[in-house]
Amino acid sequence: GNDYFKHGLYRNARGIFNHDKDTTPIVTKGYSDPKQQFSFRAYPKGGWVLHMLRSDLGEDLYRKCVRTYLERHKFKTTVTQDLVEIFEELSGRSLSQFFDQWVYLSGYPELKVKYTWDELTRQARLSISQVQMTNEKRPFFRFRLPVRFVVAGKKHNRFLEISKEREDFYFSLKDAPEIVRLDPDVTVLAKINFEPGEKMLLAQLADRSDVIGRLLAAQQLGKKKNKVALEHLGKVLREDPFFAVRQAAADGLAAMRTPESFAVLQGALEQPDARVRQTVVRGLTKFYSDDAYNALKSVADREANPGIRTVAIGGVAAYARDTLRP
Repeated sequence: GNDYFKHGLYRNARGIFNHDKDTTPIVTKGYSDPKQQFSFRAYPKGGWVLHMLRSDLGEDLYRKCVRTYLERHKFKTTVTQDLVEIFEELSGRSLSQFFDQWVYLSGYPELKVKYTWDELTRQARLSISQVQMTNEKRPFFRFRLPVRFVVAGKKHNRFLEISKEREDFYFSLKDAPEIVRLDPDVTVLAKINFEPGEKMLLAQLADRSDVIGRLLAAQQLGKKKNKVALEHLGKVLREDPFFAVRQAAADGLAAMRTPESFAVLQGALEQPDARVRQTVVRGLTKFYSDDAYNALKSVADREANPGIRTVAIGGVAAYARDTLRP
């Protein structure tokens, strides 16, 4: 489904971001062994590049280009430029800049975003800075970044033309938006650092149409460590339809390290999804108390899933108890 697809893109992007010091582009001749070509750049980043092309050109034209490429070059050896030429021929557009920055050069944009609302002018302002490492071989990126404002429950989609180190963008709206989402449909490989206020995060958390928005909101609410965040993360852990959002809620509750957050986690041990249940048990290992020991010991004794049981046993091992001796 679409939620799983977006989460897969989100997860692959996080993996790519873990290689922020890597300066090797996708297309390179600087390798001593062919296996070095099959790194995170070949599949996760390569897949992301194709996804960005599809998002930009549209599904039908993208598929026509791929089909033409396969038919025209079947049984032949190809290079990246062969693919570029097909896309340019059928789209009627120059894609040299796109392939230069995403394929022939290394890295990805990292954005720092600040939002303000001017009640007098009825304008939303987004201040966006590119903060990734740059040099003569890694210039600032140029790309379109989608942004969505939700005003009175209605979605307003806009695009930002990113090209400089720092830029301000202004949008006239009838009222202050309840939600501001950067790249809501997950179409740009960019690390976006944006922390809306708590009110916006709660609205974002309640938007069942935006799985990644809910995931990000759960992650950021976990840093708040207040009663409001506790209550909403507990509700998400019980009710959200997508497993990764419930996992993020469990991680946030574990990070709070309070008796109240422990109680919420302990009450969620009957999660039907094993992935979420394992995250809850791992969260319980962050606490050190008699109640935490008893909860982990109970899971270790009765849990059928070996992965979850392993986490529980590891948590129990932190306690020096006579009952643990063989």
